[in-house]
Amino acid sequence: MKHPIVRGFPAIATLLVAVLFLFGLTPAVQAANPADLDRLLQTNACVSLFWVRCDLRGADLRDRNLQGATLVDVDLTDADLRGADLRQATLTFANLSHAHLDGAKLAKADVSSAILREASLDRADLEGANFSFAKMQGASLAGAHLAGIDLSAANLGGVDLHQSKFFLPMPNLSSADLSHANLSHLYLGYANLSSADLSYANLSGADLKQADLSNAILNGADLSGANLESANLSVAQLMGQIWQMPTCPRQT
Repeated sequence: MKHPIVRGFPAIATLLVAVLFLFGLTPAVQAANPADLDRLLQTNACVSLFWVRCDLRGADLRDRNLQGATLVDVDLTDADLRGADLRQATLTFANLSHAHLDGAKLAKADVSSAILREASLDRADLEGANFSFAKMQGASLAGAHLAGIDLSAANLGGVDLHQSKFFLPMPNLSSADLSHANLSHLYLGYANLSSADLSYANLSGADLKQADLSNAILNGADLSGANLESANLSVAQLMGQIWQMPTCPRQT
């Protein structure tokens, strides 16, 4: 059994790096330990669980076991992580732009404040993962498992989510930027979309029963055929939205 301090080390280290990062006190990007990387590639064993500010651009990490790894502020631009096991890994501030994460396991991973622009996460398991404040413009999430994911304040502008899998517990989308996103025909009942920017989003046919849309921006959104029964639309902005035969909130 690990000592409590050892168990808590990744979280403490992540907090320390975040503080240093914010104050500009972290060193320039360093390459990962070549020996550790070679061993990972040869044995599929993540030897060094604490890689910070490493340069792993374009790395081939397909099907590798990185479960529980700390990869804070790591540059994984264009990296191939298809099928990789990143469950409970810490990827805060990591750059995953254009990375391939199709079929990757990211359940309960901390990917907050990471950059995932144009990343491919098709069929990835993101259950319970923390993507708050992540920048995900143009990312692909077709068939991704999003139960319980935290996308609060994430930037998902223009993302196509209509083929994603939303199951209970519903994701946290509060304050998320979903402008121009495709959420058509999705089940979003009971979802937290408070203060979310859904301007010009496609919500046609979506099931938003009892969803929290308070303070949400729905200007120009397509809500045709959407189910809004008992949804909370208090203080929501609804200018110019399309309302062709929606199921409106139940009157009390």
